Amino acid sequence: MTISKSAVQKVLDTLPIGYYLGISNKVDVQLDENAATSYADLLNKKIVIAYNNVKTIRDDCNLSLEQIVRTLLYHELSHIILTPDRLLHALNKKQQKIVNAFEDERIERIMQDYYINVDFKKFVFAINNVDATNIPKPKSPFEEYYQLVRFGYGTKEKIDAFLQLMRNWENITSLWAGGEFYPKEILRFYKKYFENVENDQSPEETENNQSSVEKESNQSSMEKEKQSDSGEEKSFVQSNIFVGFGQRSLTQNKFSLEQSFSTFSKDNSYLPKLENIFHKAFKKQAQRSGSLNAYSGKINPRDTSRSDYKWFIRPDANGSQKRFDKVHLSMIVDDSSSFAKSREAINNMLSALAQLERNHPEFSFDLIKIGTYSQIAPKNERSVKCASGSIVSKTLFKHYNQTQKANCTNINLCVMDGEFIVDDYAFKAFNHPNVTVISDPENEIKLNAQAPLARKIYIDGNYAERLISEVFSALERLIA
Repeated sequence: MTISKSAVQKVLDTLPIGYYLGISNKVDVQLDENAATSYADLLNKKIVIAYNNVKTIRDDCNLSLEQIVRTLLYHELSHIILTPDRLLHALNKKQQKIVNAFEDERIERIMQDYYINVDFKKFVFAINNVDATNIPKPKSPFEEYYQLVRFGYGTKEKIDAFLQLMRNWENITSLWAGGEFYPKEILRFYKKYFENVENDQSPEETENNQSSVEKESNQSSMEKEKQSDSGEEKSFVQSNIFVGFGQRSLTQNKFSLEQSFSTFSKDNSYLPKLENIFHKAFKKQAQRSGSLNAYSGKINPRDTSRSDYKWFIRPDANGSQKRFDKVHLSMIVDDSSSFAKSREAINNMLSALAQLERNHPEFSFDLIKIGTYSQIAPKNERSVKCASGSIVSKTLFKHYNQTQKANCTNINLCVMDGEFIVDDYAFKAFNHPNVTVISDPENEIKLNAQAPLARKIYIDGNYAERLISEVFSALERLIA
């Protein structure tokens, strides 16, 4: 029997998200018929569940619809809370499957007692139609690895090594900035115990032998195992052995989990003020357009030589000239661990700006995060986690240029709360008159030398408050 989208949506509507994150705001949960996989938008408090994923699992196992939807939703939420950013970055497809299998098990072990009426282990066995007391013989080394990781089935030597590796990495969360170290350890474990077995198949080949359930539910699926070359007898680790491990992980992760939860915006108190600025701007535009005809502007000949020119510049009621009708804001924000105390306030502002962008097509913004490396945050990940180093690399030039929009008034605001290591005069990227840098005095000499054209504000505290104040001031000046 095919499950309708409305039936799935009805279940989703009953499941709490904000409750588990410790926030009162409603978290938007959407069911998408076109999504290839489920995902979460951390900053905007939105989780998308792939309808086809739910439908396929329901068709292939005898779990109830509520069990399926509940488990998939909270598995995805666990990834948001615990899985580090860029975990699979720079890995090939085979390596991604190996690392993802381990990470799926890690997050489920840690969070297994956190959600009401969710049994991750039972779900994994059910969707694979596997009896915990009769594990089928695996067809490849990757299946053997997957059986060990997801079924807890293997030789004592491998089980002990696996559990030790799990304990080594149980405390990391989505805020962790350890880069490639965690996935490298997983791949080293796989290579040592599984890679040199005869007739190895890649995870891609193994995937072709899996059921449609396993293909559609990569984040919740598991596979099977075979005996090692040594012929050592295998022992099955019952799921109740995992319970104590999971509880200990939750205790050890309590502070880290609270930090990760705080990346969800707790309020949108900045949004009303931003909306008020735009309301006043629209009102003034209406007043101006009522008193000026279509040709009351004047030609600015200097603009005709620019690629982003605008032929007519209309004076406002005070006689000042507004070059463009659209505004783009680039937020260049310290993502180092020393900025952690400012994270919640900054993310609240970023959340408000994202909502403003959705409400007003004439406004857009980008987030450039600077820390161990600089990066332009994807639209659905525009938040800071403040868990990296304090380095400004030369890639900042490229990222700065990419965020400057043609036919827009570009505003650039940067904040840094401590001394940064500067690579190849990277502060020169700020050397523009439309850039405001809020910085600790430790960077003053380098900034003055490399970015003389930028407006600079040197303070030794209250960095988030000053940045937020500058956002309001800049928009009030240039939009209204």
